[in-house]
Amino acid sequence: MNPHVQKVLVFSVVFAFLCVASAPSAFAEDSEPIYWMDSDVDFNSVEWVMTGTTVPVSVEISKINELSSSHMIAIHYQTDGHVLHVHSVYIPSMESSNVIEVQGEVYIKWSTTKVDIELEVLLCTDDPCDMSKPIEERFEAEPHSNQILSIDSNIPNVVQLQGLEKLPAEPPRFTFDYDESNGQAEDGFWSISVTSNQMDLPIQGMNMCINWVNSQGEYEQEIWNLANNTVYGFNPTNSESRVTFYDVLDVVNGDAVATFGTGDTLYIRSQDDAGLALEGVGMSLVYDYSSLNSGAILGIWGEGCSYDWDDDGVSGLDAFPFDASEQTDSDDDGVGDNTDAFPDDPNETVDSDSDGVGDNADLYPNDATKSSDDVEEEESEKALPSIGILASLSMVLLAMIPARVLNSAKATVDLILSELDN
Repeated sequence: MNPHVQKVLVFSVVFAFLCVASAPSAFAEDSEPIYWMDSDVDFNSVEWVMTGTTVPVSVEISKINELSSSHMIAIHYQTDGHVLHVHSVYIPSMESSNVIEVQGEVYIKWSTTKVDIELEVLLCTDDPCDMSKPIEERFEAEPHSNQILSIDSNIPNVVQLQGLEKLPAEPPRFTFDYDESNGQAEDGFWSISVTSNQMDLPIQGMNMCINWVNSQGEYEQEIWNLANNTVYGFNPTNSESRVTFYDVLDVVNGDAVATFGTGDTLYIRSQDDAGLALEGVGMSLVYDYSSLNSGAILGIWGEGCSYDWDDDGVSGLDAFPFDASEQTDSDDDGVGDNTDAFPDDPNETVDSDSDGVGDNADLYPNDATKSSDDVEEEESEKALPSIGILASLSMVLLAMIPARVLNSAKATVDLILSELDN
């Protein structure tokens, strides 16, 4: 070997050894993870959701090594089955605690099969990190280290929906338990639970209507559909929505249909967005299928929610809130005054032959010439002469009989009476 080349090679080896010996911590930092994610991810009690729902998810981060360089931690949340951007949460380096919980969110659809959570340790370009810089300028191009969790089980499931349907003529009855005990607490809420019902109803037809008077004395009103993807599957501990809904589901072969029935619970926040208690509250739980003039107010709390469901200009006083052609029922027989042929008679609603007698009392409801058998008797009586007419006719006939005939008849009668006396 060329002596000159040999000297260069020896020098290079010695130099490399000295570099390693003088900076062992830097190489150790690059080879060791600094933080670690617990694989037991928490979806905050959310089990079933509507498709297209953003679900809160929490992951526990532990510090397992020290890193002297200024850095931050980035947690990226992503699900499959859609093209939405990754949701990212940035937190400072963990200096005061060895364990923290970081909450982010994931987007769940029918096609979602897994959740990926990535932890990156990002080295800052400044020491300490300059938080005023945009993210792309704040950190070095390559992360110090990263870890990825892939979760394909125990993630929230998507429910199925049954089709909307028209209610029967007599809407089903529901009973409720209304609990106000948490209403005065900070972040308080009221709860309404279904204790019994005659039939389950499609969830997307269910609406919670709320009105109240705000701190400025102004009237406010909101309507929340229970199939809304910010409402369904949540409760006040895992959602900021004013109304949330927990559905008791029967799961068959992994499938569940969302319906409204016994055991289900509604939660309504008792404060406004500023944290002030709601005043003058009225609430109504409504099944609304107004496209077929079909619906029912299933429950009322307070003074009820004054809303014009059928858009006929009458709200709280509308006796037929889902029929734009009717507003009042004067005789309270269930038939609106505009349709009722006898609006002041609760026993009658129809007069098929338009004879002024209702079908319930009319023995001949399709014959305008008669309505009862009494009419026939009256007609028969009218066909016979009256007693007064018969008496007058008898007097006329007597006047026309000759006097000798009357005298002869009188003599005959006297003779018969004389014989009877003897």
